[in-house]
Amino acid sequence: DYDYLGRVCYMDLSKLFEEVKKYLGETLISFRNKKRVNYAAKLMQDTDMKIVDISQLLGFETQWALDKHFKEIYGISPSEYRKQQNQQDK
Repeated sequence: DYDYLGRVCYMDLSKLFEEVKKYLGETLISFRNKKRVNYAAKLMQDTDMKIVDISQLLGFETQWALDKHFKEIYGISPSEYRKQQNQQDK
């Protein structure tokens, strides 16, 4: 959680978010979502887990939230991505 991260970095949240954006070139939330979506893609490649289970495992409140962020990054839905991966494996 962000409050915890701020405490261990000895920064208030606004300073923490400012420093992260300066260092990474993107917001902390954007960085976190990219990491979660990329991990979701890896799980879809490497496992038979249901997409809803992957979304819950990675902390998305709903499968729709994963779908939204996934489309922003990959340009397709998680189910389309999985279909493409399955076709490539054949």
